[in-house]
Amino acid sequence: MLSVALSTLRTRWVAFSGAFVALALGVGIIAAIALVMSSAIEGYDRDRTAMTGTVVLLGVSAGVAGFVTIFVVASTFAFAVIQRTRELALLRLVGPRRGRCGG
Repeated sequence: MLSVALSTLRTRWVAFSGAFVALALGVGIIAAIALVMSSAIEGYDRDRTAMTGTVVLLGVSAGVAGFVTIFVVASTFAFAVIQRTRELALLRLVGPRRGRCGG
């Protein structure tokens, strides 16, 4: 099973690196938004009502960024799994020798 995973990673490294970049950017954006929200909440104790709109906007932005990140990563992996399933089905149809089905 590990050999199948490694061969898939070798042949589709571009898709997996794209998913990794999307995940890293999404986590970075969400972390930056969380830091800004934290400083906005702590920094303006006297005028809390003025900051409510900013905090809500940043919260919605973090939610959208998280959803997009999860959607992109899940779609990339689903696409890779579908392609690999088709390849393995074709290899089984042709009837390769033992050990050849891994890549």
